[in-house]
Amino acid sequence: MITAKKMNKIKSISVFIALLIFIAIALNTVTKANATQKLVLVTGEIVNESIILVDPLIELDPETYETTNYGWRRYIEVETYNEYGYYSTEGGFNVSELFETEDGGNVSFFSFVLPVPYNLTKLVFRYENWENLSNPVEAVMVINISKHAPVIENIVVEDVGENEKRISWQAHDIDNDSLVFNVYYFDPEGYKGYWDLIAFETTEREIYWNTSRVSGTTSGIIKVEASDGYNIGTLEYSPVSIERKAPEIFIISPLNNSAFTHNESIYLDAYALDPEQGSLENVTWVSSIDGVLCHEASCYVNLSNGVHSITAEVCDSDGNYVSDEIVVEVSEETRPDAYILDIAVYPEPATNVPAYVTAYIFNKRNDNIINVSAYLDGINERNLIYNETVYMLANSLRDVVFLLNITETGNHTLYVKLDSWQEEENTENNLYETSVYVHGTLRLYHGSLRVGWNLLSFPLEPLSDYQNAQEILRQCGNNSFENNIVTYEAQRGYVFYPHEFIQLKPGEGYWVLTQEACNFSYYGYELPNASVELKQGWNLVGFPIQEQKYWPNITVSDGETTLSITQATAQGWLQGTIYYFDGTGYKAVGLDEDPWVKPGYGYWIYASYDNLTLTW
Repeated sequence: MITAKKMNKIKSISVFIALLIFIAIALNTVTKANATQKLVLVTGEIVNESIILVDPLIELDPETYETTNYGWRRYIEVETYNEYGYYSTEGGFNVSELFETEDGGNVSFFSFVLPVPYNLTKLVFRYENWENLSNPVEAVMVINISKHAPVIENIVVEDVGENEKRISWQAHDIDNDSLVFNVYYFDPEGYKGYWDLIAFETTEREIYWNTSRVSGTTSGIIKVEASDGYNIGTLEYSPVSIERKAPEIFIISPLNNSAFTHNESIYLDAYALDPEQGSLENVTWVSSIDGVLCHEASCYVNLSNGVHSITAEVCDSDGNYVSDEIVVEVSEETRPDAYILDIAVYPEPATNVPAYVTAYIFNKRNDNIINVSAYLDGINERNLIYNETVYMLANSLRDVVFLLNITETGNHTLYVKLDSWQEEENTENNLYETSVYVHGTLRLYHGSLRVGWNLLSFPLEPLSDYQNAQEILRQCGNNSFENNIVTYEAQRGYVFYPHEFIQLKPGEGYWVLTQEACNFSYYGYELPNASVELKQGWNLVGFPIQEQKYWPNITVSDGETTLSITQATAQGWLQGTIYYFDGTGYKAVGLDEDPWVKPGYGYWIYASYDNLTLTW
């Protein structure tokens, strides 16, 4: 029987035990609240001293980074919270000087390494301007941290073209956070020994990866990393097979078109890189006049008088030979102290796209003051488009850049002339001449393909990035275009992509077969002369203009006489009318039908003779 005295004793023990448990829980809570699990890098910007924009947080190695970065001009305090509530204020950090923006505002950038607690749930940023403490500007930004890391599933790596892979994946986040992805590649057989970042902070769930310079392997690894702004989830995929590549080699010195005097020591230097082996030193230098010069990546040589083709050649462990070549001149006579090595024009100029001209000038023997002038289509004052004086040190190379804005299509001649302040007897090499072709207006074309066969044309001359039909039609997803893009050549018959052609040209018509409907777009140039050469027989032509045209206004010429299309038909140059395909069958273009020819359409037309020109 339990007496009242025993009951009171049990109650006292129970209260004591409960108190111990409470203290233990409290101490454990305090311990957890003050423990740090990791360091994160916090970066962002302050716009107009009122808005804090924070980039995704990046976890750091605690043994590598300091955690304090105090400053005295602008000061930000960061409060951290975990599941138990308020944690601590982790000091402050300095913000860089203000930069003015175009709209009259300002922006500052910051970077801070922050220790964070277990189960981080919230970050609070408090901003204060210490230059005016009596009237401080304070802005608070709160970042709520979700509990769960994203999950990545089902990485797929597939070949979509030569030296190109499509990497896709699935990802989900239980907290429904917005996700950004980084994609990495690692070759355990390669010489690098580190992960290559191949896609950075993309929000898409697929990327296209150019592997033309990636080391060949049968055991590559792809890693996809997903971030919700704090938590990170990763997944790896292997093995990834990549074909082995030939090396690349570039001659660094001397520069192409350099000139040297007899008995002058010339420094040869080349950079050779193999994707599988790294840098290669077994470079063989050969002169077209003096033969083999040396077997090293860099060396000094003396050359005989004459114009030398200098070749640097290297071979990798797979037996692949590659080479680079330059031309140098050695003579008893000297060139001017300063002369032009080369001129580059980029991008390709168009009537609505100016280009930048870069003149590579080499000053050889003495410090020099040089006047650089450029002329277009003639060397006189009215053709002067650029003039500047530059100072160059001896044995130095300088890039002089100026804008080229030409509104007339076609070929033009650009002259760049140097006038040195040094007195020189030989000055004819100080004038450099090059041809520049100006395209028509650069535009964006939008096209579409329906399921089945499409008879269409591409009305713009594609940019160099779109020279392959696959590049233009890439947006059409999983459609396969091998043998499914067909054109027709009079007197030859049908020809197929990619075996007999790869480029889609304006002025030509194409049959394109697709399994799925799609839209596509590409940049290209309007043609300055919208005409098509016809051969005897059926011709499959394209309408190379972006605006429809009234059918009777089309003309045909035999080189001497120009007739309207109706007159050419009556004259017997053409037979019948022209036809297009609308997905259901052929339609005739004429006065009784639709009297317009339209961009994006392909047309059949029959010519009775060769050497006829159809002008749209």
